[in-house]
Amino acid sequence: MVLPVIQNSIPEEIKFFKNWVLWRLEEWDGKNTKIPYQINGRRADTTNPDTWDTYNRIESTGTKSDGIGFVFSEDTGIIGIDWDEVRDPITGEWDKEALEEILSLGSYAELSQSGTGAHVLIKGKIPGDRRRKGNIEMYCKDRFFVVTGQHIESTQAEMKENQETINKLYEKRFGENKKEDKKSQQVRGPEKKLKSPKMSDEDVLDHCRKAANSEKFIKLYDKGDVSGYQSQSEADFALCLIMAFYTQDETQIDKLFRKGALFREEWDRKSKYTIGNAINKLAEVYNPEKKGTGNSLYPYTLTPKGVGKYKDIKDPEDLSKTKTILEYFLHTPVYVSSLSDDLDGEKILYKIGIEHPVNGHIDLWKDQGELLTRSGVNKLLSEGLIGTDSSYKDITTYFMKDILRAAKEAPKEFIAHKTGWKRDNTIFVAGNEAYTAKGKGSVNLTDRDVSKSFSKLGNIEGWVNGVRWILQHDSARVNCYVGCSSVIASF
Repeated sequence: MVLPVIQNSIPEEIKFFKNWVLWRLEEWDGKNTKIPYQINGRRADTTNPDTWDTYNRIESTGTKSDGIGFVFSEDTGIIGIDWDEVRDPITGEWDKEALEEILSLGSYAELSQSGTGAHVLIKGKIPGDRRRKGNIEMYCKDRFFVVTGQHIESTQAEMKENQETINKLYEKRFGENKKEDKKSQQVRGPEKKLKSPKMSDEDVLDHCRKAANSEKFIKLYDKGDVSGYQSQSEADFALCLIMAFYTQDETQIDKLFRKGALFREEWDRKSKYTIGNAINKLAEVYNPEKKGTGNSLYPYTLTPKGVGKYKDIKDPEDLSKTKTILEYFLHTPVYVSSLSDDLDGEKILYKIGIEHPVNGHIDLWKDQGELLTRSGVNKLLSEGLIGTDSSYKDITTYFMKDILRAAKEAPKEFIAHKTGWKRDNTIFVAGNEAYTAKGKGSVNLTDRDVSKSFSKLGNIEGWVNGVRWILQHDSARVNCYVGCSSVIASF
């Protein structure tokens, strides 16, 4: 998401400098990067003033861009301070410490283009040589800031000079003798009790691809698809959060991230903060060997080999002790991948993903009655599960736990078995789309043959021209008028 530019909120003083550029979000060396441009369509150089322009020419140009930016140069006396990942773009909630720092500077502040960060433009000098650490950066030359005009409430409408506060913030964030603050503590990760077993990179990725939220992981990691996220940074955090559940090793997460489709140059300066916050966010981690922690399915566990149950047995080498073993009762991984509101009924359906060794991935929609009864288990065993009827108690108990897990974290969908009107004629289903008074939405139609028959051909102009051609005939117009007579008469 790119926030729109609110021109009237940009401080008037900064508009007088010939330090303006356009910018575009482009893939550069395999990564999404903000690239500065001139109004002639050529790239701009943040170290070459000849490629910069006036605000008026930049603002009024018709050259394609994603927004405008200000290039810092020492002759302006302006510095820019940038905070990353300090605001929830959905709720608007701020990181308390970051907001206090922003307000303390007493100068103009605005949201970054992603809506998750903040920029402060202030008059003064950077008191040292360091420019970035963690989630904060300070620049006075050779860099440009995207300018949004999305003014942050309670900050000044114009740029102010406040060298004393700049010095205090610099010492706090960059000072050599700075004591460890709350932010640096955040990137430590969870306490030792929230540690997963050491796994190889391949094992971590395998767990991520087999988990209940595997579709989300594959979308981000393998495809680099950030649709549904407010910003690239938010997508980065979501991916790190998935991997952090299985490994709290920051170096390993960073290594894995760099192999994925979301990796880009900007990751170098954001990695430690993003990974640290993801680890710190965890309420539980993958740890099947520790009872009651790290595994909401305990004593059951889902692995690439299937579904198993941890059992305590006497150690054959020392009968006074016990040891925990994993005993499989299903030899196909199976999990609830999403929940659905059934438009044809008043019940919740669960999308069951089965990884069959021969038939591949199988998706089945079932209600609780079909998952938690012996007859339901028998039907599943005939539809793709590899196990035995004698294990039905473990199978149904596992499904009950997985349903509870899915209710908290699985995506929600809509499902219909047939096309037509639903829910007291308030929803009309045609193929895989539903039409309501609020607009169009997506639906999973279980009858795939019917779904295919509703594929759209042509465009709206073609439909309009076709109707005009039909209505040139008198008989067609008469039939149309007669058919619409009751509607016409009501006006």
